[in-house]
Amino acid sequence: MYELNYGYWFIKTIITPSGHLGFWELPLADEFVWLRMIGDLVAAFGFAIVIFGMLLRFRRAIGKPILEALGIA
Repeated sequence: MYELNYGYWFIKTIITPSGHLGFWELPLADEFVWLRMIGDLVAAFGFAIVIFGMLLRFRRAIGKPILEALGIA
């Protein structure tokens, strides 16, 4: 109800309505933010593999005649 009484900006402040710091200021929350980087790096590595494979196939296809690259001839 604080957002209705004081506005949306009040809920997004660092200090909660009770006067204590929010859970996002706890060291545990900070650790979760850094742990998320592991998943981001795995996803980036997977995207890099796919893009690298696409670029290799594209480069190989450019060297062939167009109809052969399209699978027609």
